[in-house]
Amino acid sequence: MSNIWEQFKSIFGGLSNGPSNPVLNPRKFRMSRPVPMGRHWMNNDPVATAFFNSLSISFPHAEVYMIDSLKPWREHVSEAMREEINAFIQQELNHSREHIAFNRGMIEAGYEFKSVEKDILNLVKELNMRSDLDRLQMTMCMEHLTAVISSELLSDENHLAGAETELNQMWLWHATEEIEHKAVAYNVWLEATKDWSSLRRWVSRSVFFTVITYRFFSNRLRAQIYLLQQDGYSKRAAFFAMMRYGLKKGGLLRKLARPWAAFYKVNFHPWSVDDRHLIAAGDSQFIMGGSVEEIFDKFIETDKTSDKKDNIAA
Repeated sequence: MSNIWEQFKSIFGGLSNGPSNPVLNPRKFRMSRPVPMGRHWMNNDPVATAFFNSLSISFPHAEVYMIDSLKPWREHVSEAMREEINAFIQQELNHSREHIAFNRGMIEAGYEFKSVEKDILNLVKELNMRSDLDRLQMTMCMEHLTAVISSELLSDENHLAGAETELNQMWLWHATEEIEHKAVAYNVWLEATKDWSSLRRWVSRSVFFTVITYRFFSNRLRAQIYLLQQDGYSKRAAFFAMMRYGLKKGGLLRKLARPWAAFYKVNFHPWSVDDRHLIAAGDSQFIMGGSVEEIFDKFIETDKTSDKKDNIAA
């Protein structure tokens, strides 16, 4: 029995902090205002459009939540890690800005999603009642989900084939930066739990990841069904349409299964899969330049002059 226990402990003793992050580069990217968007901008396909639209509805609030979850840890980490947190925050602010604009475009295209937004706000309120460490762990799990989706979007051009050009570029830009900063929250969590045993770390992140996965996909599926009902689908028809879209051969969700499950490996680290080549591939799809401060200042100024009715945060 003692030999079995020693072997079990040795499995978890092999964990490491993993490779260092690439240098984070908050990029200049801004869509036209107002965002030009056809109702079914994704290859004239209402089902594929609903998938991406439902993600965009969730992003602004989710990104603010993730920013807030990392802020308390800036004073407890090294200077290098603090700089990574700051760059992470800059990137997520830019993502939130563009998805707010994208969501306004959805409204102009005829979609309504106030009830979906209300559900997201209630969930964020619930998560914000947890401890700083719990919130960090939830962000770490969310970042894995967004990173594997981003990696798949950049790896297989078929997922965005037929999308309107500017919207295609926005999703590729967002995906590029999600890969680039995919390990920031995880590395901060490793630092925050440095006194934990490897077994305790594995159990904790596995439990949190299971809960976050369920909440993320169930909520996004409900949002997709709600959007498709506005295109004339019944709930039943919308559900099966989304299942076919995600789980067919080559479907996005089907291809995400293996990279998603990698989080449960005892020696997991976000950079265990080194997909840095996709960062360069994503960068080639859009023009960069300028400072993030200039971009954010313009966003704040624009937001101040916007009509209240257009101040949508989803």
